[in-house]
Amino acid sequence: MKKASIITLLAMPLLLSSCNIKIFRVSEPRFARAGNEIAFSDFYSQLEELRTKNDLFLDANIGDKVLSIKNFENETDTTERESSEIRKNIVSVKADGTAKYDCDNLTLQVKGNTFTATETKNETDDNNSYTDEETEKLTFVTTYGEDIVCATANIYAYTATINKVFAEGEDKKQYVESQYKLAAALGALLPFYAKLPPENSDESVLADYQFYRNGKYFTYVFEKTETTHLDDGELGIYADGEIKTYFKAQVEITNNKIATKTYLKTNRQVSFIFDYENNREGDVNKLINEQSMEISSVSKAVKIKPIDLSKFDVIA
Repeated sequence: MKKASIITLLAMPLLLSSCNIKIFRVSEPRFARAGNEIAFSDFYSQLEELRTKNDLFLDANIGDKVLSIKNFENETDTTERESSEIRKNIVSVKADGTAKYDCDNLTLQVKGNTFTATETKNETDDNNSYTDEETEKLTFVTTYGEDIVCATANIYAYTATINKVFAEGEDKKQYVESQYKLAAALGALLPFYAKLPPENSDESVLADYQFYRNGKYFTYVFEKTETTHLDDGELGIYADGEIKTYFKAQVEITNNKIATKTYLKTNRQVSFIFDYENNREGDVNKLINEQSMEISSVSKAVKIKPIDLSKFDVIA
C-alpha cells in the first residue's frame, strides 16, 4: 500500500454550499516538555539510535498495530488597501484517519475523513463552500479462484484489486505486515523530519534551530525571518516584504511506538511598490498558513473480520 492511501485517504467527495461554514482554527498540539537543549550532533545520533530499535525497522513480526492521523490546516490570504480589507480567501482543512493491522487475520483496514471549507470575499464576491470526503479500504489474504492472494477492497465503491498472488510456501504474514510497516514508518516520521537539517549541516544553518531531548521525546524548533521580493522578470521587483517561519516538531520513540506532533506557521507580508495586475501601489498582501499534525503508530489489540471478496468487482 502506498503512503498516499493512508494520508490522502479518500473516495466519496461531496461538494456543498452553505451560509454557515465552520472555518477550523489551528493551534499547537499539546507537546510534552521539551527537556534539556543539546547539540545537534548528539540530537541526531541519539534519535537515530532509538529509531533503529523501533519494531517498524526490525525483521521481527510486529503484532497488532494502529496508526492514527489528525491534521489541521488553515490558509488565509488577504489584501488591504488604505487600511481596509478588500479581499480575503480562506481554505481550512481537517483530516483524520486510522490504519489498523490485525496480525492474526492478516488484515489491514484504512479509514479516513477529510473536511475542507473555503470562504471567499472581495469587492464582487462573497461565498463559501465545503467538501466532505470519506474512504474505507481493506487489505487482506483470501482465496481467489485456485490462488491464495492479497487483495485490497474499496468498501464504498465495491471494487477490489489483487495486489499479489502467493507462491506455495511464500510468507503471507511478512507481505501484509510490510504494507503497514512501510506506511507507518513513512507517515509517522516524515512530518518530524520535514525541516530537520542534514546531519552534516554547518553552523550558519543550525543558527535558526534549537534541539532538545527529554528521555523518549525529541523536540526541535526552527524560527527564521527572511526578506522577500516579488519580481516578474520584465518590470522588475513589484513588491517587497518578509516571510516569518516557525516550526516545532516532537517525536516520541519507544520499541513499539512512534508518535509525532508538529506545528508550522508561515506568515508572509508584502507591500506593492507600484500598480501591478489587480494590485495598486501601497496595497499590502498577507498570507498566513498554519498546520498542525499528530500521527502515531502503536501496538494495540486489533480484530478485523475479513470480507467476502465475491461481493466486489475484482480487478485481477
